[in-house]
Amino acid sequence: MDDGKIYELKSDYTKVEVPKIQNSSKENPVMVLHKSHFDVAKGYLLNKENPFKIDEEDAKIYHQIGFISLEELNDFIICLHFFEYKILTSSD
Repeated sequence: MDDGKIYELKSDYTKVEVPKIQNSSKENPVMVLHKSHFDVAKGYLLNKENPFKIDEEDAKIYHQIGFISLEELNDFIICLHFFEYKILTSSD
């Protein structure tokens, strides 16, 4: 994703390279997300203690489109489940 190319993200999260960003309209809305912007927020969004963190399914999608690495995905899922387990067992 750091290749300087422009991709259209399809509904099944596959990427198709396009020559330019399409103009947004009411009939055909376009949202642009730059990987560099996501990278700035990544630490916040993947923080297990953040009440606004992404969930496991969103993390998998971000991995699928190339925004987070497999290592980051695995670390997030492990920490997420450990943190949830810790919360559940701390009330005992």
